[in-house]
Amino acid sequence: MNRLSKRRKTGFIICLITMAMLLCSCSKEKKDSEYLSLLIGKDASSNTIVPINELAVARGYIDKYGLKVKFQPVARSGLFESVALGKLDASTQDVMANLSLGARGGDIVLYGGTMAGGQAVMAYKDFATVAGDVNNWKGRTVGCLMGGTAEMISKRALLEIYGLDPEKDVHIKLFDSYESLLAGASKGVVDIALMYNSYVDTAKKLGLVYLFPVTDWKEDFVCCRQMAYGKKFRENTEPYKRWLKALILSYKDYRYDEEGTKKLLNKVTGQDEAWLHSTIYDKKTTQNLSYNPDPNFNGVNEYYDTMIKYGILKSDRPLTDFFNISLYAQALKEVIQEFPDEQIYKDMWTYFREHNNQYPGFESDYPEKI
Repeated sequence: MNRLSKRRKTGFIICLITMAMLLCSCSKEKKDSEYLSLLIGKDASSNTIVPINELAVARGYIDKYGLKVKFQPVARSGLFESVALGKLDASTQDVMANLSLGARGGDIVLYGGTMAGGQAVMAYKDFATVAGDVNNWKGRTVGCLMGGTAEMISKRALLEIYGLDPEKDVHIKLFDSYESLLAGASKGVVDIALMYNSYVDTAKKLGLVYLFPVTDWKEDFVCCRQMAYGKKFRENTEPYKRWLKALILSYKDYRYDEEGTKKLLNKVTGQDEAWLHSTIYDKKTTQNLSYNPDPNFNGVNEYYDTMIKYGILKSDRPLTDFFNISLYAQALKEVIQEFPDEQIYKDMWTYFREHNNQYPGFESDYPEKI
């Protein structure tokens, strides 16, 4: 009897274990079935680390919101067209390329932000002593990267702040790479060079004189944006909203947990913490580069208007045709509801209201208090 009883007991335990395993399996399958996915393209030639993107994955925030993300390296020449053709679900780079594509009728939607700032104003040594006063730029040559953010910002700043017509009072010369801009600037081909932060030290070694960061003209001037394939975005915004919620959480970490961010990025990317500090957090070496998932419609709209005004784009398509702020607003509202005691998310709502209030119907749709 005892032996039989033991057999029954053993069989019963095995049965329970089997049932538990089956239940766990079913639960996992159910959870997996609830995951959505995004294929996000990235410039294969760029080594730029975007901390909010990296943290969203490494900290498990995409998993928290039921999202699987794969970053697909793509040659820059085909990156943005690949999104417009549906070969990729999204990209997180280059506002000028995004706007050019949208202006031509590309099936895209801009729906969030990535980064801002990061440019420096430098002068040829023979002009440097008076170049700090931009009013002295009249009749001078300003060098910019072709297709770069600095060209748009400088044109708007020259006219609006200093009253200098960028087509008549100043000659803007475009270069196809920062290397060619450096070479020209060091030989005096241009009097002023607008350089990306990673080229500033090299420019100094070649004799150029640092003047000030471009953010002195406009704080948080827009750069890379979150761009979606229009058809997929219209059919189902949910995966994009989950991505935005993950970015919102990672923004908090990037802003308020510098040491933890550097340690995690060191583990994920292999870059040492000193390098990460100088390329992400040091305001001097980054030229006030910042990262924020906010769409910043106001800044992008200024950029778009400048491109059209100076003939860089020829289009009558309004930006609102391919720009969405409602999804970010909804994502942020949900995060605030989830974490009602976290002040940073309420501050992000204030920032959203300040930087997107030129969007049609904004005040009625996005009240101060939520």
